Amino acid sequence: MEVKEKRDELYPDRTHVPLIRWTPGPAFLNFAFDNFTDGMFGAIGNIAGVNDFAGFDNKTVFNMFETREYLEYAQTMRRLRENMIIRYDDIDRDWAGYQNEGLFFFWIGWGLFVVPEDMFSANFSVRIMENQRIWVDTSIMSAAGNAISARCENPERALMVLELMNSDPYLATMLRFGLEGEHWEINSAGAMELVNRNADPAARGFLNWYGATLGNLSIVNAPESHSGPNNAMMDLMVQANLDALPGHMGFRVNLHPIETELAACTAVQGEYMDILTHGRLPTEQAVIDYVNEFNEKLYANGLQKIIDEIQSQLNAWLASR
Repeated sequence: MEVKEKRDELYPDRTHVPLIRWTPGPAFLNFAFDNFTDGMFGAIGNIAGVNDFAGFDNKTVFNMFETREYLEYAQTMRRLRENMIIRYDDIDRDWAGYQNEGLFFFWIGWGLFVVPEDMFSANFSVRIMENQRIWVDTSIMSAAGNAISARCENPERALMVLELMNSDPYLATMLRFGLEGEHWEINSAGAMELVNRNADPAARGFLNWYGATLGNLSIVNAPESHSGPNNAMMDLMVQANLDALPGHMGFRVNLHPIETELAACTAVQGEYMDILTHGRLPTEQAVIDYVNEFNEKLYANGLQKIIDEIQSQLNAWLASR
């Protein structure tokens, strides 16, 4: 609010422009929790060591949407929208003119590690703030792995390829930056730099950065423009993995008994959550009423069965450890 006030004093013709260019993420990006169902957030668990939701231990499955924390988040988003901090929606992103004037202080970036100070405007400097809390759960891990098809004619050879992708630094580098001498080279200082067909950003010859599907990124040799001085990004990635809180790592829900309920509740979530994320309701009481209605509809479509089934499976998994 203080930034908005100062901005409006400096640029009175821009008071109608929201301070933040995009809505800063739905609730699942603002909390740390175990996502047991890969996208339906009515049945989640606390991460031990973080415990973002009060009143629940890390052995209990609960509904995020009826917690005090989620209600406060939804009310905050409404206040941000009402006070022109965030936008009403996230559809029209053609704001380049305002951006060049440096009137916003928040941009969402994806895949950024090294940025020039004047990335968005010569009027202010750009910085990156790293996440201070890192966690991982089974759903994240299942989305980050490579697998061999059951129909593969030579699974042993396929596994050898995956082994090389994840253990050979030279191959890992070539898969992302191409051939040494043609697309990149090691300069006299011993650093990797893009050359020839990869040197022109407008006409790359071969570049797949970061190549998340290509295996172990921590062993890749990358130019400073992509990974920072002395491959600092790789060191941070290794440390992030070492520091990550594991959550319920290894627990995977059998969704078959609750497939129908999950489909119904996911549809309800899609109907309600976007309105709350963008703060589109007119009053604080309207947010309370809408969240209550949201939860009533979730339970009417089988949320309690989902919670009970996941809790039962979690209890069995914990007992077997």
